[in-house]
Amino acid sequence: MRIEFVNHASFVIEAQGVRLISDPWLDGTAFDESWALLARSTFRHADFASITHIWFSHEHPDHFHPPTLRRIPPEVRARITVLYQRTVDRKVVEFCADLGFAAVRELPPDEWVELAPGFDVLCTPFAGFQDSWLCVRTPGATLLNLNDCPVFEREQARAIRHRVGPIDVLATQFSISAWDGNAEELARRRSGARKMLARAIMHCQEFEPRYVLPIASYVWFCHEENAFMNEGFLPLAEVVGELARGSRAKPVPMYPGDVWSVGQDLDPEPALARYARDQAEVATRPRAAARRVGPEELIAESRKYARAMSAGSDPLRHRLRCAAASVRLRGRRAGRLGALATLAWRALSPEPATIHVVDHAQSYAFDPLRGLVPIERDAARCDVSLSSQALAYAFRFLWGGETLLFNGRFREGRADGKALLFDYFHLAGARNSGATARWSSLPLDIARRVRRSVVRRPRVPTS
Repeated sequence: MRIEFVNHASFVIEAQGVRLISDPWLDGTAFDESWALLARSTFRHADFASITHIWFSHEHPDHFHPPTLRRIPPEVRARITVLYQRTVDRKVVEFCADLGFAAVRELPPDEWVELAPGFDVLCTPFAGFQDSWLCVRTPGATLLNLNDCPVFEREQARAIRHRVGPIDVLATQFSISAWDGNAEELARRRSGARKMLARAIMHCQEFEPRYVLPIASYVWFCHEENAFMNEGFLPLAEVVGELARGSRAKPVPMYPGDVWSVGQDLDPEPALARYARDQAEVATRPRAAARRVGPEELIAESRKYARAMSAGSDPLRHRLRCAAASVRLRGRRAGRLGALATLAWRALSPEPATIHVVDHAQSYAFDPLRGLVPIERDAARCDVSLSSQALAYAFRFLWGGETLLFNGRFREGRADGKALLFDYFHLAGARNSGATARWSSLPLDIARRVRRSVVRRPRVPTS
């Protein structure tokens, strides 16, 4: 098995006449002009001429990057097969089919699929998330690509290990990839980065690979509104050292353009030196600037967003799901009966999230049924503060609100203040993936929300 590192979460696996590339993102930005690649790619769009298959782990734009796909020459796309997990909405599959790829193959969950004699793949969605992992089995080696799958528990890792068996190479994310505290909370972000590194070490301990390939964390936050997040990244040399000390797996850090055959030695120092140079340059790189969106346009976008959230759902079911998302017993120990009473009230009127738009010098209330309404409230008393452009992007697409979590272009007004707004955004994200409110699923969903209102657990975001 031969591996060519492309960038970030993307690398080419070559064996048995197959050249499979994962999650190609070659250049440009992601998450509303807020993420950029730490290093320059050497693999170019014309180089897809040597590729036989493309596999996407999930729809996040640092993994499924439409601008990269559009720039592949049409005659080259016509020779490549796309591989993707089965989904309800089939948006990725249909997008790739419309681009003229030779074939788009939906991989059945938990089933080995032969791409060529001696080259088998197993792709399984990660339960409860839109992500998926891929295991590649060849005569020379077996590789497991976890990418961003939020495998935080050892039991989760063991379940995957039981399914795939022994592996030689583990590819996994190792650093922060989303908002983790306001600008002044540097210690919190660095703690978050160390927790992600500890997760990668746990993966190595549980899967027991011979080698670990650190991936999916080679970005920098490139917008003037999120540049503060760059200070939270750990030096790659520290990451590699901790991976080596924490398990028996040998780290194989790779820089764009590096090629490695599994089993051979690869000197890590050249890649570490190049990444250290790139990380040192981040503070001086030009950053994207925000553009103002006027109040009328912003309110109109929020109302279209609210209508899109309910499209295709029974109005009462949608209202109940929004009510369940808004149940909060802040500081009160009223228990489940109190939560259910609050739920009944919120079915009439969901609790609004409060948002301060800094370039409007105006606060708004937002609920998923009505959109934005201007209110009189100080910025310090709002759940979150952000720019009009960042909020407009959140409303422009059903998946836009979750983008805001990853690009980090907001400020939280109080501890866990973002929770209500992002619960609404997650509802829209579920709707984007094809999920609609059904009577059969409401009791379980409401029970889950009621439990969370009594003992709230933080959501750990990944890209």
